[in-house]
Amino acid sequence: MSLHAILPLVALALVPGLVLGAALGLRGWVLAGAAPVLTVGVVGIAGPLVPALGLRWSPATFAGAALVLAAAGTAARLALARVLRSDPPAAEERPYWGPHQHLGVAAGIVVATGTGLWIGWNATQGLTAMPQWWDAFWHMNAVQFIRETGATGPGALQALNNPTTTNFFYPNGFHVLAATLSMLTGIGPVAAIDATVTVLGGAFALGTAALVRACGGRAALAAAAALLSCAFTGFPYDVVAWGPLFPYATGLAVIPGLLALVATLLRRRSGNRVGVPAATAVGALGVLALHPSVLIAALVFAAALLVQESLRRGPRAGDLGASAVVGLIALVLGLPFVLATLGATEGTAVDWAANVTPSDAIGAVLTFGHGQAHPQYWLAGLCLVGLLRRRAVRPMAWFVVAGAVFAGLFVLAASYEGSLVATLTRPWWNDRWRFAALWSLAAVVPAAAGLVTLSDLLTRVLGRLRVLRGVRVALVSSVSLAVLAGLLVVGTEGLYHGRNETRLANAYLTDRSVGPDERRVYDYLARVVPPGQPVMNDPFDGSAAMWALSGVRPLFASPTIEPQELVEMDPDRRILWTSFRDIGRDPAVRAAADRLGVHYVVLGEGFIAGEEHVLGLRRLAGSPGLVLEHVDGAARVYRVAP
Repeated sequence: MSLHAILPLVALALVPGLVLGAALGLRGWVLAGAAPVLTVGVVGIAGPLVPALGLRWSPATFAGAALVLAAAGTAARLALARVLRSDPPAAEERPYWGPHQHLGVAAGIVVATGTGLWIGWNATQGLTAMPQWWDAFWHMNAVQFIRETGATGPGALQALNNPTTTNFFYPNGFHVLAATLSMLTGIGPVAAIDATVTVLGGAFALGTAALVRACGGRAALAAAAALLSCAFTGFPYDVVAWGPLFPYATGLAVIPGLLALVATLLRRRSGNRVGVPAATAVGALGVLALHPSVLIAALVFAAALLVQESLRRGPRAGDLGASAVVGLIALVLGLPFVLATLGATEGTAVDWAANVTPSDAIGAVLTFGHGQAHPQYWLAGLCLVGLLRRRAVRPMAWFVVAGAVFAGLFVLAASYEGSLVATLTRPWWNDRWRFAALWSLAAVVPAAAGLVTLSDLLTRVLGRLRVLRGVRVALVSSVSLAVLAGLLVVGTEGLYHGRNETRLANAYLTDRSVGPDERRVYDYLARVVPPGQPVMNDPFDGSAAMWALSGVRPLFASPTIEPQELVEMDPDRRILWTSFRDIGRDPAVRAAADRLGVHYVVLGEGFIAGEEHVLGLRRLAGSPGLVLEHVDGAARVYRVAP
């Protein structure tokens, strides 16, 4: 496996967050688990400020922003520590983790990370395959745009398809991070996105282990949760193959790290009254920069944690005060991004058909079989065992309850229509796949608790055998967990890696729309079209990818939902979309093409949606005003005649 992209990405995702987190006083597993979300938080803070200061985004400006924030965090923490009274450590003690237990947790993270890397590497054909489904073209071109321009403002991405739209906003944290990797290593947008997909499992496993630690869970639970985090098809594989929802999947992967900060804040573990709230605010901004709906989901989880903590040790006025401080810090640090989010016009409404019966939807939730031919029986069985022994899951009960809320929303989105259902599911686009991912994310905990419960049972059985008398219980427990984990790996055929690889590979089918013919045509256009000049195209035939693949700017950089988004286009783009074939007969079409600077048009064969080209690009052969310039297999290039 070539590490040309993976190792720099791991460093890029961890180092800025580790530096900032350490400066804010974080330590141990919480520091490590929160590092990815803090890194994205730096992007969320610095992304809007860099262009406002007249600078261009680059790896150097990113590193500089992280260092400035770390220095400011250190100064604020040390200065305010003299004014504010430090909280004493929490009265209750966390379970002791010995060195071998820390190593066991690390081993679970390593196995999950390695499995995710293996699945991602194979599914993306060694980080070379291009995702050829709906949202992928937008994401690839957004990365290419930032790579070319260094523009990271909240509304900068409107240049892709909506240059005249007012109040445009699309969260660009994922794209800025991928573009930074592309700038740093020289790889293209496709490889940068593919690399990001391969490390999602590692970030999720690391954050989950840190969350269990912050909530006072056992090392066995943390190790088992880290190990199982790569096994569920619902997350991250389904939401990458469906969409592909790259920013959403990345946001879910770092939710546990953010919640580890929230748990540390509410439990007063560190006695750090400045650094932990500041880190939590930065993490929240990072999640917002990835996807606002993920932040809403994180708030649901955080609210459940607050309720459980209030029931456990009684409500505290300080909890509300700490939450207010976090919100204030987030507002101050991320004001440009927050204002852009609040001021953006509502996106195109989507109402997916509720075509699943309630019983089937409930069955899919309980057995993790949504969208698959076969349920994940092993994981479902472990969840049942874990939930039957409530003591094993008690420290993380809030996490499971919040996950159950999203499981309920999945059933509603999949099986019911109506205004109430639309209102409840609107922040997640009424999309059952997103709810299934949130439920899978939470289900890691009861599944891990089930594995630990079986391990405890085996330990008690072995403890009664005379041959093991004198052997330390901790050692027997660790061996029991390792043996059962090994049996689980065998029973699931490698933690379902074959099933998950097949699912993820669905996003990278090479014969969907962009084949070798089209790629050669895009390279031809790169030689004849002046830089920056747009080429008329049909985004549904995959030609939007020519920007990310060859640097040729398409007039339509991503698929457009008709008829909703057609009316939002500027008049010139709209007339070319509907009437480009009349360019030799209609002066209005010719004038629109001249204003946009369009002198070439490209057509490919194969569609990501539909079975024919958009209306304005049908029957171009022999059309007055167009000259057939280049043919390569099924791909054609026309030039607008003078």
